[in-house]
Amino acid sequence: MAENAYEYGAPLPSCRQLAKRLGVSHNTVYMVYQRLARRGVLRAVRGSGFRLSSSAIARDDLRQVLKERFLGAVHAAKSAGYSQSEVRGALEDIVREAFEQTAPVIAFVECSRESSSRLSANLHAQLGTRVQTAVLTSDCDQLRRAVADCDLICTTLYHLREVEDALQMPGKVVGLRHVPETDSLLQIARIRSGARVLVIGSNERTLEQLVQTVESHHGRPDAAVLPGQLVPRLLEENQVVVTVHEAFKRCPSLAGLNRSQVIIVTYAIDSQSVAYLHKRVGELRSHTLGDGERSTGER
Repeated sequence: MAENAYEYGAPLPSCRQLAKRLGVSHNTVYMVYQRLARRGVLRAVRGSGFRLSSSAIARDDLRQVLKERFLGAVHAAKSAGYSQSEVRGALEDIVREAFEQTAPVIAFVECSRESSSRLSANLHAQLGTRVQTAVLTSDCDQLRRAVADCDLICTTLYHLREVEDALQMPGKVVGLRHVPETDSLLQIARIRSGARVLVIGSNERTLEQLVQTVESHHGRPDAAVLPGQLVPRLLEENQVVVTVHEAFKRCPSLAGLNRSQVIIVTYAIDSQSVAYLHKRVGELRSHTLGDGERSTGER
């Protein structure tokens, strides 16, 4: 099991079969299976014996297997004069290559290149899997070509229906919830009581989300969506501006303000969405490994 000879959920040999193979008693195998079940490595299924649990495999056993297989190579590299950092780097490359061979291809689609890049980077940091960027435009064919080789296409819940309609790829599109990062919320929460706040959004949906965020911490703000003729006058009437990167870049009037007057809200994918995506990625990896094993067997 530590060597990944069995997939998660796969049935294990019966106690009788394994006892015969190893030359031990039936009771010995049963006791070992029971002990592994108590540790959460196996689960008993009525009528079909024991199966490998989808929960964490016995990490102590896995560590021992890896130690035995790598230790000789590490000692050889050390004797040959390689430094600790060089050996560590080589091992990290090997592990990364092994995981990337079965890593699904993921893309993140957003309404702007900047938003897509930022949320893709955030998702990559949480998943440990490279995430491509794609931009939602009116050219559906262009978007389909951009994500044609992807196993999963992610987007925010705000754009889920648009992306699904544009791509027509059932089962591949995943909607994720993005939320303001803690640093942004702390800045909003620290706006002094009584200060007038102006929210500027790059589009109506972003504006609505920003207004709700400010309102929950401070009170009802003034609001404007770009391009907006009233923005210069509203800037004069308000002490604090809350906006996003895209709107800040598109509004020259904001560049002249003191940065202490401007709060640029940044977003991240929330933990529940990341956990769900982890599950989907794990399922895809399992299918990829299973296909590879079947192909090897056929050859």
